[in-house]
Amino acid sequence: MTAGVPLAAESIAGRVLEDHTGNPLALVEIRLSKPGQRMAVAELETDTAGNFRSPDLPAGEYSLEFAKGNFVKASLRVRAGQTPTVRLVRCGAIAGRITDAKGQPIVGAKVFTMVKSGDSAVLRPTANVVGADERGQYRIYNLAPGQYGVAVQYEATTKGAGAGALFYPNNQRPRLFTVSGGEEFAGTDFAIQPNVLYVVRGKVESPTKGTTVELSLASAEQPGLTYAAKQTEKDGTFLFEGIAPGSYELFASGPKNGYAYLGAVLGPKPFFGRTRVDVIQDVDGVSVAVKESRKVAVVLRGPGVGQPAGCPATATITFSPLEAWHIMGDRTADAKFGEPVLVDQLAPGRYQATATKLGGTCYQSGELVVDVGAMGGMSGAAPVAVTVAPAGAIRGKLVGGRAGEFAVVLLSEDGTAQIALPDADSKFTFAALPPGRYRAAVQPAANGRWVADVTQMIELDVPGGAPTDVELPVPARKP
Repeated sequence: MTAGVPLAAESIAGRVLEDHTGNPLALVEIRLSKPGQRMAVAELETDTAGNFRSPDLPAGEYSLEFAKGNFVKASLRVRAGQTPTVRLVRCGAIAGRITDAKGQPIVGAKVFTMVKSGDSAVLRPTANVVGADERGQYRIYNLAPGQYGVAVQYEATTKGAGAGALFYPNNQRPRLFTVSGGEEFAGTDFAIQPNVLYVVRGKVESPTKGTTVELSLASAEQPGLTYAAKQTEKDGTFLFEGIAPGSYELFASGPKNGYAYLGAVLGPKPFFGRTRVDVIQDVDGVSVAVKESRKVAVVLRGPGVGQPAGCPATATITFSPLEAWHIMGDRTADAKFGEPVLVDQLAPGRYQATATKLGGTCYQSGELVVDVGAMGGMSGAAPVAVTVAPAGAIRGKLVGGRAGEFAVVLLSEDGTAQIALPDADSKFTFAALPPGRYRAAVQPAANGRWVADVTQMIELDVPGGAPTDVELPVPARKP
């Protein structure tokens, strides 16, 4: 992105290009507003050459938000009269085919991505789920920059594959696909091999007689990866067929009242149970004891004493399950600073705790995983602290380039982007950033003649409450 000479009329005109090719992008939706205001000043759209122009505007600073399908959303602040050129980052895609050992498609196979978060070895399922077509082909798209594993889940079949789940290329060493912008990972094929298959039989000792219980058989190493799911009979008995050898976690949740898009909907007084199942032969007599749901006390706090400056008095805390309970499992509670509050109806598993509704200048400090299963009944236990802090910031300078020739794009872990225009001293700033990990890249001037040899993505850890200083080298020009 480059800043041009201000226009005589105080409008904002510019152009939108695809980052990795420099081609113009048509039909990009642009929302123009004043910073801090919800109501849009104007709704714009790019033409076939990627150009856009706003109506005449009063002098001042404005926010531009850019959106187009299969591209990373981006935002930019400019002053009326500037002429920005924006380069949008295309999302990545993973495509391939799922077949059996004879090359025939596996009917009903579902392919999904699992994202790597921070330094954790456990991958979390995302909402990117597709089914293979009649030829076994699939394509997952709209992948924002980040690292992904890809897995297939298939039901028991008559072809000897059984029921199971498989990472690409194998479960021992799943490959992580790194998306930085526009990558298409074709040929990511799964060949489901015949295996010695077994059955797992058992019974859930349900406290509510005559009701069904939701069951999920998941990988012991990657408990977010479901191998098979079903419900019990009304007497609590169950049978899994076509299970390959391995170690599994068996999750039980009830009483089931129905289904939603993420799994079973439970009754008002849910119960949960879990047990390890090692399959090296037919397994019979598995007994799953269930107990009532658990409660965890949580408290909002700042990095020091009291409520941090700029943070609202209340926030919403959400517990999201990290294991394949196969239920609608998010639980929320509204909390005030320093006052413990209970998050209830929790399964005895691992959850990611997230504070939201914190305003634009205060954010949760770091990632928090709570192991409810290891906390017992919580009798007398200290509340889990969710720490929030003032926003972070990045103060940077470009090295090796002239002002006006480059822009800086900052990609967050949630797949959104912000763009900054360096000033005459090649300095730039990103303010009001949630603490976390970011990727920054320098974009060359988008004049159709200068194309970067390599657009380097630099990872940055941004803490809350203090600016992070960084120097970014400009990309090399292609000869």
